[in-house]
Amino acid sequence: MEAADREQASGRALGRGPPDARDRLPLLAAIAVAPPAPPPGALPAAFGPAPSPGPRALARSVLPRPLRSRRRPLRVTRIPRMRAFALAPGLALALALALASGTALADRVAIVPTRGPTDAPVTNAIDVDLARGLVALGHTVVPEAELRAALGAVADGVADTAEEYRAVGARAKADWVVAATVEPAVVTERVEIAAFLVPMGRTESVAREVEKARAEAQLREMIGVLLRPEGIGAGELPWERRPSSQVAGPAPSAPPPVAPSPQAVAFTPPAPPVASPPVPERAWIDYLRTTEIVWPPYAAGRRGFLAVMVGGSGAVLRPEAAAGSAAAFVGQVRGGYAVGDAGLELIGSLGGNLVGPRALFVEAGARFLFTPSLHRGADGLLRGLSLHVGPELTAGAFVRLPPPDVTDASGAVYSGSASAHFTGAVALDLVVAVTPALRFEGGLPQLRWVPTGDGSILVLGATLGAGYRF
Repeated sequence: MEAADREQASGRALGRGPPDARDRLPLLAAIAVAPPAPPPGALPAAFGPAPSPGPRALARSVLPRPLRSRRRPLRVTRIPRMRAFALAPGLALALALALASGTALADRVAIVPTRGPTDAPVTNAIDVDLARGLVALGHTVVPEAELRAALGAVADGVADTAEEYRAVGARAKADWVVAATVEPAVVTERVEIAAFLVPMGRTESVAREVEKARAEAQLREMIGVLLRPEGIGAGELPWERRPSSQVAGPAPSAPPPVAPSPQAVAFTPPAPPVASPPVPERAWIDYLRTTEIVWPPYAAGRRGFLAVMVGGSGAVLRPEAAAGSAAAFVGQVRGGYAVGDAGLELIGSLGGNLVGPRALFVEAGARFLFTPSLHRGADGLLRGLSLHVGPELTAGAFVRLPPPDVTDASGAVYSGSASAHFTGAVALDLVVAVTPALRFEGGLPQLRWVPTGDGSILVLGATLGAGYRF
């Protein structure tokens, strides 16, 4: 009893509760049967019976061990600093490629005229659909006037080789040169499109059967595959993939949809519709020997002009005191600039009488020239002849130069003086274009009014001349 009391007291001193009966019995039994400790100098266990364990060792082996947690601590993996720096060039390259892919869609593209054993409306329709597809994809189409100038670098006028594509692209300052060939059928047409990447000198082409009813969308799909800096690549083209409804075998069952929690549902307003950029208008104008695709029909993409005109005039009304001939041979130099696409043109001229009453005139004004034959055909394209007509209105100064000095029999010299007056003129202009740049034009008729101090002068005349647009 005294030993049990001492054990209980030692448990309280160590902070443990009093042991229950099951824990106390083995301990007391071990203490009771333990033999006395061997005297000093006793032999080891190898030379005699092994000594029995002491009370404390026996208690540690008999008493139950406390439970230990098997939960492993979390491990934090750290990327070495040098490895993180090694990833930076790859991330920068991926970002540069992503930015390059976004800006590659804003290229400048030259469309050479479509070729094929067919009539002009079919090839022209392919050109229009290609232009609309390029604009819808975000590209810029080279204007017709610049394209014609670029095609001047080709000896035969037809660009169909890599060197000719390179020459056209260099002169048109284009990133791509696109050329198409067409072989028409009843409801479809086989179209092959070649795309030449000017900076890299690479030519790639694709071909497919195009449905005439869906030509614009299918041609846009073709140029979308071609006009990429990385090229067409390997694998099937988008229009060569079989639809999923034609794939043999049962369709795999889709997993049941998981209903989102009410907290995860968020309302997203629909995006506003994106309007496609407008397609530039073009007109097929028949010139003296060729048919050109231009815009606007009158200026043909060449806004400025210079012209030299000659003609005749006669005074149908003049002051009663006027003497001398009323007829004159007139010459003038004029220039102008076409404003907008409707046919309005600002003009200015400097002229005078080369033969007849001595006079000069300086005037400025405007004229409006339209194309009477311009119409939209059954194929939806604008067509017309290179004949333009419209009214002209000018105003300025009319200077009557003094006549030559006159000496009478007595030796007296009589001389006159110059006088300046306001003048206004109206005319009906007629312009016939031989090419988009070379024009013949005339004012038929031309009526000029000059008010003076001694009466009004009314001159009726006509002029003809040649001009060059630039």
